[in-house]
Amino acid sequence: MKIWLLLIAFGLVFVSVECSYVLPPILSLSEFLWQKTVQQHQAALTSSFIQGLVNISLDPTSFGAYMVQDPLYCYIVNKVLDFAATRVKNNPELKEFFEARSSSCEMYYKALLKEWHISNVTGISAGTAIVGYLKHLYIVPYKLDPIYVVVALIPRARLWPWLGGQIDAETRNFGVYSKWVTENLNPGSRGYEKYEAVINNAAEQGLIDSQKALQVYTRSMQGEVDFFSSV
Repeated sequence: MKIWLLLIAFGLVFVSVECSYVLPPILSLSEFLWQKTVQQHQAALTSSFIQGLVNISLDPTSFGAYMVQDPLYCYIVNKVLDFAATRVKNNPELKEFFEARSSSCEMYYKALLKEWHISNVTGISAGTAIVGYLKHLYIVPYKLDPIYVVVALIPRARLWPWLGGQIDAETRNFGVYSKWVTENLNPGSRGYEKYEAVINNAAEQGLIDSQKALQVYTRSMQGEVDFFSSV
């Protein structure tokens, strides 16, 4: 055995060794952001609002308190999208994206106001959690490139279907909340993929900074957690 090793060492015997090393796949920006906020996903799942739905123990007053504030969220997002669209330069696709989402938000918040018999968003008394969240969303297009507005809006769009999957939204009985859960926490919803495609494309072109995006994304995800935990 020693002689064999010596022969190899002096190059008198050649040994062919095939080494295979599979490089880990490079994460897209959207997947990087999602994986970096796992702690917030779990916090949202264990929040008082979500667990109240699961256990059919959510106080109707608490549900109502959450719902009357949600139109305010949609209203502010509508305004944020409108302003972001005005700041877009030389990117008609992004401008069109903002305008289309703004139109959807406007329709949605007006429908919510009508459903909850609220005449105007100014009459909504917002809690601390939603105020902090909305301040974050509002300043993004003022301080950063418009592309980061897309980043800021992905957490809600992706988190809600994920939560639905975790709590078996399609099959579990949620009592009086079943209709709301089915409509809002649908695990099959893939609307967030349109948002993610926008930021992934920007990342491939070098138009977005991953660390800056992570800060924006994490703050929005925490905003969701705080809102769910506020009732």
